[in-house]
Amino acid sequence: MAKQIGISVAMATYNGARWLPVQLQSFAAQTLLPDELVVTDDGSTDDTEAVVAAFAETAPFPVRFVRNPRRLGFNGNFAHAIGLTRGEIVFISDQDDAWYPDKIARVAAAMTEPGCLCVVNDQAIADPDGRETGNTVLGNVRALGRPDSWYGPGCCTAFSRALMPALVPMPGDVVQYDHWVNALAEAMGVRRLLEEALQMYRRHGGNATGAAFAMARPGQRDLVRAACRTDAKALIAAKVVEIDALLTRLQEPAVEALAAPDMLATRTEAMHAERADYAARSAALARGRAARVGPVLRLLARGGYRRFSGAVTALKDLLS
Repeated sequence: MAKQIGISVAMATYNGARWLPVQLQSFAAQTLLPDELVVTDDGSTDDTEAVVAAFAETAPFPVRFVRNPRRLGFNGNFAHAIGLTRGEIVFISDQDDAWYPDKIARVAAAMTEPGCLCVVNDQAIADPDGRETGNTVLGNVRALGRPDSWYGPGCCTAFSRALMPALVPMPGDVVQYDHWVNALAEAMGVRRLLEEALQMYRRHGGNATGAAFAMARPGQRDLVRAACRTDAKALIAAKVVEIDALLTRLQEPAVEALAAPDMLATRTEAMHAERADYAARSAALARGRAARVGPVLRLLARGGYRRFSGAVTALKDLLS
């Protein structure tokens, strides 16, 4: 068995050659260096492998590049990278950002706090050329009235290997991998939020994920417009499946052994309430337009649409 090490960085790549050099060099510039970098590539057709190989020649830590034998997709690629790490602390990294020099040191220090098994830091939003906009993603989440539990991007997440038994097996595409890690850690009471931005988040139009919260200066209208562009029926139905997967995992012994009991009970109750609202909206959307009026208005009256940007979303459901 390979000797376990201190700090791992798990990076998933796909046609990221244009942005990779900056991100890789930011690892080498850390005040506390990682002990390994594991890169899993999902079939890139550009120079991604060559960029990683060139970096590995001079990197002050071992670099392992693994080309997936078949396309795994976004979730599968990250799960593969995480599964190949050996560190006591696993940092997750995108391919197109840049970490500030003290990121690893700051997060590793936070991880020593009692009961902390997962740390998430804020990130500064930047344009394609790396010019920061002055806003952060966590700042946008709060400015738009959403709770901190909504914030949990994988590229800002690190977790202790002690958390791994609660995380694996990961659920594939049923739940996005970063939401899986953060939602479980939050429910267990083992997640800590670092409010300072410890990296640059480059928005260039080709990002694998994105949301209104990642815009330079989003407003409530941006959230509504984003919601209107989605297939509400499919999205809400998928959310019910996601919550069910999380609730099932929260009942497993590996989770209960690591969790803060009071936090786990409170969060589980909240997730059941959340599921009820999503299920009610899913059932309403499955009806014809005339038949859904009553269910939509009842859900609105009991406050269920507060999860979905309020009355504007209820009106959209009535008219769609």
